[in-house]
Amino acid sequence: MKVVFLDRDGVINNGGANDFVNARSDFRFIPDSLRAIRLLTEHQWRIFVVTNQGGIEAGFLTESALSEIHNHMLQRVAETDGHIERVYHCPHTAKTCPNRKPNPGMLLSAKKEFDLDFNQAYMVGDYTTDIQAALNAGVVPIHVKTGRGRSPECIEMLKANPHIKSFENLYEATYYLIYKIEEL
Repeated sequence: MKVVFLDRDGVINNGGANDFVNARSDFRFIPDSLRAIRLLTEHQWRIFVVTNQGGIEAGFLTESALSEIHNHMLQRVAETDGHIERVYHCPHTAKTCPNRKPNPGMLLSAKKEFDLDFNQAYMVGDYTTDIQAALNAGVVPIHVKTGRGRSPECIEMLKANPHIKSFENLYEATYYLIYKIEEL
């Protein structure tokens, strides 16, 4: 079965002040992201969210507030006939944490917990750490230009790695996954 990992901030949603999501009221779905998740669900993709949430360790966000944010996100996804199997988050700021992207820990945890086949696995992200986490886990990276996707770091990464597909947003990436990948 096909698997897709989605970064959260900048792929599914934008945030409030300074673009951080530290409360449910800061969470704003990016246009067509719910539609994209519904389409992936309809086409029987297994969907997982993997998100760095270092704001917890830094003291800007609590585990309780993050749980409220994720419950809201999952409820809205379900209301639009989408399904996310699990949300993984890393609460740490240290780059040495095996779960903090660009490290592959969250993806590998999902692989083990759900017995996933990474031969048909993709990771959609808006930043270099997402792309690197995908490569480190052995899944195909897909870049989107929402969120931090147009940052100088991303532009340089894409120039250095022209084989990495890049799309305007999650909906366009989803269209590629469903109608291009499934045809192969």
